[in-house]
Amino acid sequence: MSLLSMAVMPWLFDRLVIPLSLVTPLAAMSANKRMQAYFENDPFIGKSWKAARFFRMVHKTRIENWALRCPLLLVHPGQDAWTPTELSLVVYEKIQTAKCFLELSNGSHLPVEEPANVELICEADRFLNGFVLSNVATAD
Repeated sequence: MSLLSMAVMPWLFDRLVIPLSLVTPLAAMSANKRMQAYFENDPFIGKSWKAARFFRMVHKTRIENWALRCPLLLVHPGQDAWTPTELSLVVYEKIQTAKCFLELSNGSHLPVEEPANVELICEADRFLNGFVLSNVATAD
């Protein structure tokens, strides 16, 4: 099934149901073998089936307004085999708000590896505490 065929005749392909594991690199979610097995065997992830329309609509969707009404912390794993850092940075640059970007020293798409996991927790804690403290200060 080509993307051109799906675009020209979506009515033909939209009802086709395919396993998510066939079209998604689930092993790239984590370098941890137990996590990989979890994603592959989970009934809502690896064992789920999706209509082709789902994939067509995901790729068709375009964001028009990149402005956010809250601060943004974007943390990207340094060894993400699913989403390259450069791709995250393209999106990050478009977002209009107070923002902070941190690339973890390692970690897969789901950064459970050390030290990425500790870095993620510490940075999220710092960011959220700063957000709470700034809101408390403005409320006084």
